[in-house]
Amino acid sequence: MSTDRSFTGRSRVRTTSPTIWWTDRIAKHVIAIGGIGTIAAVLLVFVFLLSVAIPLFRPAKVSESTTWSTPWKTNGAILSAVNEYRTIGWALFPAGKIHGYSLTDGSVIGEPISVLSEENSSELSAAALSIDGSFITLGFSDGTIRQGSVSFDTTFVELADAEPALRDLPENEARASNGGIVQRIPNGLLRHQKLKLTLDPPVSTGGSAKVLLIDGINGKNGPILASLTADGKLRLSAVTRQTNLLTDEVEQTVENSDLPLAKFTDPPRYLLV
Repeated sequence: MSTDRSFTGRSRVRTTSPTIWWTDRIAKHVIAIGGIGTIAAVLLVFVFLLSVAIPLFRPAKVSESTTWSTPWKTNGAILSAVNEYRTIGWALFPAGKIHGYSLTDGSVIGEPISVLSEENSSELSAAALSIDGSFITLGFSDGTIRQGSVSFDTTFVELADAEPALRDLPENEARASNGGIVQRIPNGLLRHQKLKLTLDPPVSTGGSAKVLLIDGINGKNGPILASLTADGKLRLSAVTRQTNLLTDEVEQTVENSDLPLAKFTDPPRYLLV
């Protein structure tokens, strides 16, 4: 039995247009390249992490030490630290002067910086450096305490703008220049670092006896300082600093507390907060 088909007009020919055909082919290749690129990126991350982790399983190595004689003829330094690049260091001496020196040959860099106040004749009697090296705490013969930081002022110079003597400086080598240390870094710039001292206002311990031992930490509202003075007093000084919105000046309040101190035959040599 046959079924008659109704004829409605001209028959339609279905074909794929060239635009769709090329779009499909291009999308196919783009997706393939993107997938391969993603896999390659993941593999590169794995290789990087592996290269970082491998040295952890290797034995430790100690490089050969470098020694040089210091130019200072006075008493030894009571505090000392170096910058993160190990090109320049500083040392604080009992006379209250901070000297910068090169870690290449030990030569003195720039002029010494004084931690003594110009307003009175008090002498430096105690000093402490924070564990992370971010700040110093100083005690003086008049019973006052000052906190501050010894940092490195850093600037970058293009080779074209540098002194002729520094343009041929080999990569990663350092040389004293303009009161600081200049080091050529891999991107072709010259990094100049110079010592910088910043001191906070003096803090009174509540007495005038000479500070023998000192230490301090940075609290939530300000420094917390501990001191042992020549009159046998162990004190804790909590400093609060606020900025006056009208004058833009920093106002400082100090709360001193005497702490019980056990009797000792030999005087303590260190104080730690």
